Amino acid sequence: MPQSPTNPALLRPARTRLIVLSLLIALLIGMLPKPSGLLPLMPDILALVLIHWIIYQPERGGMTLAWVLGLLVDVSHGSLFGQHAMVYVAIAFLTIQLRRRLLMFNLWQQAFQLVPIFLAGDGLNILLHLFAGNAFVGWSYFLGSFTSALLWPPISNLLQLPQRRATIPDPE
Repeated sequence: MPQSPTNPALLRPARTRLIVLSLLIALLIGMLPKPSGLLPLMPDILALVLIHWIIYQPERGGMTLAWVLGLLVDVSHGSLFGQHAMVYVAIAFLTIQLRRRLLMFNLWQQAFQLVPIFLAGDGLNILLHLFAGNAFVGWSYFLGSFTSALLWPPISNLLQLPQRRATIPDPE
């Protein structure tokens, strides 16, 4: 079982219900209409939750899950079919490659380490968008990567709450 970077106590294994529920909530949040003025700052909550489960429960989250979730996002957004699926698979692959390294850091240090992964996902998304014949959306699109990194510690803490063991004082 992995240790929580913020709490040295061991975490309980996550229940499947928790993983599915958190991914569904993140998917639904991603479907909500976003204010156009704040659109570049909007983080990808589903990518954050997916990365969390890949890091802390690697046997339950992986590239297949990323692919399926990406296809669901493509259908819900009406975007090029497979665009988000490819981005999420690339993010999952990079996270799997860096998983052991990420577990050595606390959550804020992990957020700093995850910025390149978020930037790579946004860059691939823009590249696929351009290959589809659309116009360049602008450099402000990459601001969401930094917002995602800032949200990493609170979201990761929130997802770890049900897994933390209650501290039982030692009998003296």
